[in-house]
Amino acid sequence: MSGRSKFSVLRDPVHGDVYLSHEELRLVDTREFQRLRGIKQLGTANLVFPGAVHTRFDHSIGSLHVTQSIIDAVNLSFELNPAGLIGISEEEARVIRIAALVHDITHIPFGHNIEDQAGLAERHDAPARYAAIFSKETELGRVLDELGMAEDVRSILSYEGDGGAAVPPYWSEILSDTICSDIVDYLLRDAYFTGLSLTIDQRLVSYFKVDRASGNLFIDLTKHDLLREDILSEIVRMLEARYYFSERVYYHHAKVAAGALASTYRDRDLDVLNDPAANALMCEFLADKIRMRVKDPAVAERLIPKDHGFGTRRVPQETGYYEAFNRDNVRLVDINEDPIKEIFEGGVRTAGSDIDLDVLIYATGFDAITGAFERIDIEGLGGKKLRRLWRDGPVTYLGVLVADFPNMFICMGPHSGLGNYTRTAEYSVEWVSELIEHAIANKKNRVETTEEGMDEWTGHVMSLGEGLLMNEVGSWMTGVNRNLEDKQQPRIMRYSGGHPAYREFCNTVKEDGYRHIEFS
Repeated sequence: MSGRSKFSVLRDPVHGDVYLSHEELRLVDTREFQRLRGIKQLGTANLVFPGAVHTRFDHSIGSLHVTQSIIDAVNLSFELNPAGLIGISEEEARVIRIAALVHDITHIPFGHNIEDQAGLAERHDAPARYAAIFSKETELGRVLDELGMAEDVRSILSYEGDGGAAVPPYWSEILSDTICSDIVDYLLRDAYFTGLSLTIDQRLVSYFKVDRASGNLFIDLTKHDLLREDILSEIVRMLEARYYFSERVYYHHAKVAAGALASTYRDRDLDVLNDPAANALMCEFLADKIRMRVKDPAVAERLIPKDHGFGTRRVPQETGYYEAFNRDNVRLVDINEDPIKEIFEGGVRTAGSDIDLDVLIYATGFDAITGAFERIDIEGLGGKKLRRLWRDGPVTYLGVLVADFPNMFICMGPHSGLGNYTRTAEYSVEWVSELIEHAIANKKNRVETTEEGMDEWTGHVMSLGEGLLMNEVGSWMTGVNRNLEDKQQPRIMRYSGGHPAYREFCNTVKEDGYRHIEFS
């Protein structure tokens, strides 16, 4: 460990205590790294090996640990032969360790199925993927930039010739080669969590050296000019272990089949969201699953959606939801068949019966997307009312500004990028804050968009939403609320291009000097 900073300890089931510097912990705490907690290392292998639920997060920590072991071995050999070998300085070790920590940062769930087997996406280790996630647009990228190592880390992990800063070959070879920290950790970790019997002598890493003439990492198989049979046998055992795991785990027929299903769904999900016939097939599949889980056929039929297709409303991320309707103390009442007449002191009275209740929880819906804005009597230039302007649907520029309503900044309103609201709201707030800071820096106190900009963006939102089945169904996402007379018809209310594309568009507007935004 470098003496430049304090460190903390993580307890790892495979390696024991793993030491991380506080610089490394800053990277671990970023949203991009924490995302790895939700990505299983072996994808669908847990269907065959139930314990194989370890994650890319775990593997990244383990790879850092093995990387340090290789660095220690290289430096010990250097001390014994400084004329022929190269040692690794503390500053070099700092960069190599962090590269090991973030080497899997671009992985997605079921990535090998989607990228390698189905070819539906660019590989996780493509230079463009690293460039995007190490950019200043990400929290991790900003931390790397502050640490002054973004380019070196990207060069270590990217393919050769990607345009990044040149680094010595052994910086990359420690992390990615026939035998490297990545492979040593994932073999040990996969064996541990699958329960398969596999042993690798971790002393193997102690034989790594760096040749001074070439700058390449190598394992020295000789001692006093004689072949070290013991080292050679350990190398062979590791190569055999890779084959063994490929045969038993990585290409197990059930894992491959399940992965193929995942990638097929990824390939066809846009059809499900656009094509009524494809959506109907998905609905039929899910209906059969509901019938299998709910014992009472009549209850099962009530639980199967009849007025909307799969994905057109929020999909329940449930565990045991349908089984709850098999319990004796649970009764399902369809108010379309048996409408509510009144609420009385003892419970709810429907057209057919009185239902006695101890507690009644109201779920009467809410006026989403534009409701909060329309409850306020917002007035712009010339007495223009926002409520009246949005009567037939919202019009905005970037979901942030509205023409003739200067200095009104909207965060997470209609036409904004979708995603996890905590994260997407953060981007909106930051973008608006930078816009206001720009106005202040230029001694301007009024910010407004143009009619042209508003028409352009609203038209873009409309075009992206056309054809999506979800925009044809009445739901809160399309501004429908049964309790409001003027909110009965679905409208395109949201930006459907995805939050990455939304960020890119907004960033381009800023880089172009805030196109379609006037300051005075």
